[in-house]
Amino acid sequence: MLKWLLALLRFGRKKVPRTLEVSVFDELTLHGSLAYKLKRQGEKRACVEGFTGDDLHRASGHWMRKVRIVNRKEDLYFEEIVHPETGEIVRRCEEPLSQHRGHGSAKKQGL
Repeated sequence: MLKWLLALLRFGRKKVPRTLEVSVFDELTLHGSLAYKLKRQGEKRACVEGFTGDDLHRASGHWMRKVRIVNRKEDLYFEEIVHPETGEIVRRCEEPLSQHRGHGSAKKQGL
């Protein structure tokens, strides 16, 4: 076995050297976001909640810019989702928080 290996190595030296070049390319994209809550002492729920930054839009599979503000004190719900490349507004919702029902995992009232 050793003789065979040595013969193979000697045979390889007599050949013209070969160059093998391998290139691998990939892309890394970073996304950032900020979520915040304003709580008053002695209250269970936050009176203001917000989110701003990149978010994966599940319906399209694209990363979008999202701004969401839930202001319980002023009874306000605001959400805007914008496609970052085209600037197209995918979703915009601005309404009283008391009327923002039946969305996502929100519990149904009156059952």
